[in-house]
Amino acid sequence: MRKSALALLFIPLLGAAAEPPPYDMAATPEATAVRQHVLNRCRATPSHTMREQIDCSLAAHRGYAVATKLRDMALFRDYATALRQAADDADAGRITPYEAQNRIVRAGVKFRATVENAYQDWHHRTAPHGPLYDRAAFPAALKTRDAAVAGCGGWTAATIPAHVACIRKAERAFVAAIRLADMDVYYGYDSVLTYTAADAMDGRMTPANLGARHQQIWTDFLHTLAQQSGR
Repeated sequence: MRKSALALLFIPLLGAAAEPPPYDMAATPEATAVRQHVLNRCRATPSHTMREQIDCSLAAHRGYAVATKLRDMALFRDYATALRQAADDADAGRITPYEAQNRIVRAGVKFRATVENAYQDWHHRTAPHGPLYDRAAFPAALKTRDAAVAGCGGWTAATIPAHVACIRKAERAFVAAIRLADMDVYYGYDSVLTYTAADAMDGRMTPANLGARHQQIWTDFLHTLAQQSGR
């Protein structure tokens, strides 16, 4: 009887430990790149109504939600409904385009905040304890990463996809070598890189600017590691 009672006490704890995240953070770098390519095509395609613009962008955002396994898709459906209604009201002349844009922005802020707050709440409960990374392994791992990135070559428009893939491989090896405990820190950085690279591939940024941007966000990533590890 005593063993059964103890087993029952541990059931809620096991359930909490197995709680899935609101979305898959590991999927965000690839999903971000795909979404940005679609959004760039939406911007480059002429549209006759605001509803056409909204439907195109919502397809990109829905693809992102599906790719990142958003657990509560009702949040996205409510967001999409708000955007479509604002666009329809503007196209019908019931509100001005400016008013529609304000509603669209507010709906976007609410949707993203709700999803991100849920994720941060989950992350706070499930984040690993202990050192963020292996400091002893850091210097050698950084030196190896720098050499590997240099070996990826220079930035040119024709080689952006291969160059980005080379860099991401080197930087994945870096976080593995330092045994980064909270990979969300890296996924956030990697998503900015893939987003920026998508813009460069679509001609919205020069290869030189992409190279400078990569240096900047990598420096920011290293600063984040230092700050979060308490250095």
